[in-house]
Amino acid sequence: DWREDENIVHGLGWGTGEGRVVDPERDKWRLFKNLYARREGIQDARGATTLLQVATRAAEKLGRMRPRIRFSATLMSTPETLYGRDWYWGDTISAVYLGTTFKGMVEQVLITVSQNGKERIEARMEAEYFADVEIGLDEAIGMRSADLIASPLDIFPYNL
Repeated sequence: DWREDENIVHGLGWGTGEGRVVDPERDKWRLFKNLYARREGIQDARGATTLLQVATRAAEKLGRMRPRIRFSATLMSTPETLYGRDWYWGDTISAVYLGTTFKGMVEQVLITVSQNGKERIEARMEAEYFADVEIGLDEAIGMRSADLIASPLDIFPYNL
């Protein structure tokens, strides 16, 4: 969702008015991708005691506000892929949609039995990836979000 995307985050540190410490952190790749792509946000860092702490908090939020690709699907147990034999709740599985493979976790399983004893199993699969411009969309889709999460210092290295 574009409303969740921020490519500039202003870390607001200690002080008031013109004396307030402000440190803007930018994601240059997303910022200059499009003339109209500028989306700004703020991160309260009044408790920080150094400029580096203000910058780190702003960089952390900048990392969390990266655009994401979300994929969800309803899975059904079939004779070819039986629930309880081939896959279970909590398994990481792959699903192909329009030629793209998504890896996600089976997060919900609903088992119902009708009055005549017929069992029906439905499950929900969810996948979410960061759509990083730096590595490209195709590569981002091939990784789980846990593979793409890095510390702010990995994303924005500081010379200490």
